[in-house]
Amino acid sequence: MQDRPSLQTLLLRRARRALRPFGLATLFALFMFGAVLLGRVLVRTAVATARSTGTAWMADIGFRVRHVAVSGMIQTPKTVIEAMTHVHPGMPIFAVSPRAVAAKLEQSGVVEAAVVERLLPDTIRITIDERTPIAIWQRPDHHFSLIGTNGAIILDRGGIAAYTRDPQLLMVVGHGAPEQTKALLEKLDEYPDIRKFVIAAEWIDGLRWNLILKNHTVVRLPAQHVNAALKTLETAQTRIALLNRPVQTIDLRLPDRLIVLPYASEPSAVDPMSGQTGHL
Repeated sequence: MQDRPSLQTLLLRRARRALRPFGLATLFALFMFGAVLLGRVLVRTAVATARSTGTAWMADIGFRVRHVAVSGMIQTPKTVIEAMTHVHPGMPIFAVSPRAVAAKLEQSGVVEAAVVERLLPDTIRITIDERTPIAIWQRPDHHFSLIGTNGAIILDRGGIAAYTRDPQLLMVVGHGAPEQTKALLEKLDEYPDIRKFVIAAEWIDGLRWNLILKNHTVVRLPAQHVNAALKTLETAQTRIALLNRPVQTIDLRLPDRLIVLPYASEPSAVDPMSGQTGHL
């Protein structure tokens, strides 16, 4: 006599019979999904192969890069622009993506905007707008780079050569100086009687600026309330032509006050201010 199956066994059998249709449906769905995915891969591979074959065939009948025409450079050599694009004579012209080349140029730091065009059958034309330098940065390795209007470093362009062409460019020194230069120049532009004396600036400890004047005087600006300090300096320049005097330092770090340190070897040249701390 055979024992009757337990209640648990009966429930399991019923559950399996109930789920069997769903299992088949799941397997069918997975099969269809795999077929669609495989089809897409095969189509993409076929398209890529056809495109590559078509590009090579077009190149064989004369659609190859023979000329790269670059315009818009002011300070950047054409060879530098060409090197950035990776476009060279002999490559299939349809292998060059104008949009990708333009994006690469605009990410370089040298170029503000670029337009790249195919001129069939054999020319790539590149028109650029260079970034305008606002200052020259002396890097920690003692080499020089130009600083663009947004604080970006303009690579592959000589700072010294730029200074020779435009001696009004400010020389800046210090870690983090490029990002702070635009704000400094905007403040100095509000005080033209001071700006004309400034030839360099040093960013100190990521907090404040020292200005270096044409006569090598160092002006120590505060970390805060820079406008008030520059106003104090402007008043001193108006009253006693302080920036024309051969003094060693002008310290403006205390609010509404300047401290002048004369050169020890030339006390007579700054006698009116020698050893004084004053309010203006």
